Amino acid sequence: MGRLPIPNFEVHIVAASMEPCPAGSEGEILVSGAGLARGYLHQPELTEEKFIRHPTYPGKRLYRTGDLVKVDIDGQLVYLGRIDRQVKLRGHRVELGKIEYQLTQVGGVKDAVATLVHIREKPSVFAYYVSDGMTDEESILSHLSSTLPDYLVPAFVVRIDRVPLTFNGKTDFAALPNPLQAAANDKKMRLEADSKPIANQIVRILNEIQDQGDGYTKQTIIRGALAELGLDSLDFMRLLVRVETEFGLEIESAEWEKLKSSTVEQLSKYVADRILGKENL
Repeated sequence: MGRLPIPNFEVHIVAASMEPCPAGSEGEILVSGAGLARGYLHQPELTEEKFIRHPTYPGKRLYRTGDLVKVDIDGQLVYLGRIDRQVKLRGHRVELGKIEYQLTQVGGVKDAVATLVHIREKPSVFAYYVSDGMTDEESILSHLSSTLPDYLVPAFVVRIDRVPLTFNGKTDFAALPNPLQAAANDKKMRLEADSKPIANQIVRILNEIQDQGDGYTKQTIIRGALAELGLDSLDFMRLLVRVETEFGLEIESAEWEKLKSSTVEQLSKYVADRILGKENL
């Protein structure tokens, strides 16, 4: 977006509390300067929301752009997305722009868009990306898993030819492929449980159940049977409740008895299949 300072403009990067962000932190960009408009024509409420009083200089105003940015070590403004695309996911306020930004950092990915979908009333992130065709989805998910918290890693990623745009040049979310249909049709689709996020989440649940901190890791138990982890009957019951609650599932007792002898890898794939609504579990 450019390097600070910007000639003839006063630029502030602030947190949601409107307090200045420290260097390197993410925040909304506010601008002021000689070229700042007076407001929106015939839209007094929007003008009041977007054009706010300057905290230091009486009579001056700042414009809330709604853009999420940060300043890198070279002083460059890095665009991360839109503040107005915040969603709530697993108890966290999520900036979908952060996911899109990280997607575009993968080699070969030219454009990307992330959106929130609800599967069985449970919210999940679905990501679309445009690439040169040489980018494999394993590399994408590996990058996202290493740069984003587990809850931000998309449940689904799918390649599209282009990001559809509205007449005004904004992303036309209604024109994106139906996420569940895309997941069902694309054999190369990497479902959340076939990569890291669901398995990582199950590992986290196991650590919390047995108060292991980070004692269990995906590498050490992904292929080991749950029954070999020293879980007692109460631990298995707690695991069942947490899996049902966090993934929005209902697991029959007979199924759960079979799953007790499975590995984390197998359990994560089972959860993935249930999320997609497959019949052959």
